[in-house]
Amino acid sequence: MVKSLKTGAFCCVLLLFWAGCQKPNANFNTRISMLNAVPGTLPFSVEINGRVLTNNLLYGSAKFYEPTPSATTTVRWKRNSSTGFDSSFVTDLPNGTDFTLLFFDSVQRYQTVLMRDNWQQPKSGSQGYLRLLPMVVNARSLRLTNDTGRTIISGRAFADFKNSTSLQGFTATDTTTNNTYKLFNGSVLLDSIMGVNVLGGTSYSIYAIGVLNATGVNKPKLVLHQHQ
Repeated sequence: MVKSLKTGAFCCVLLLFWAGCQKPNANFNTRISMLNAVPGTLPFSVEINGRVLTNNLLYGSAKFYEPTPSATTTVRWKRNSSTGFDSSFVTDLPNGTDFTLLFFDSVQRYQTVLMRDNWQQPKSGSQGYLRLLPMVVNARSLRLTNDTGRTIISGRAFADFKNSTSLQGFTATDTTTNNTYKLFNGSVLLDSIMGVNVLGGTSYSIYAIGVLNATGVNKPKLVLHQHQ
């Protein structure tokens, strides 16, 4: 299910990823995570039904598993320089589900995606599961390799997941300790993360953020999150 909303220069794409089983939360019915991948932007503030989830979501930072009631919900957000909210949408947050709200693209045309995450415990406890969410502006030929040089995920491009639930899915990989994952655009190494332990029966998201060919704070980098 894909729902698109446009308000002025801002575009919101709502993706609900319905595959897999629901994982019940211990204390709240629904949780939402947020990540800011908009280079050069001021921090975001996010509200759900008038309740503030965050008021200082900096570029490159994330906030995971904020509890929220399962209900028909108004999600709205703004950059901290704005007097009013940049945009909003209304959606149903089903009982016992987890979502991720991503902010990405350039500051002039930033986009948002709300994804329903697949918290299904994988089919095999002897394997770990990865998904790559590429948000490196202008990147067109991304691939992820492990420390042996084997390609785990390939053929990915900037924000290719926003209109395709299949590209939000997880890829099975071997369990490892002290592994290194590398992100390439074509043959050019963009970033790597070291010391990764991939546990059996566990899912991980790798967020690729930044701007292709940039240096400094906007240089492409990987952010790893182990799902709970």
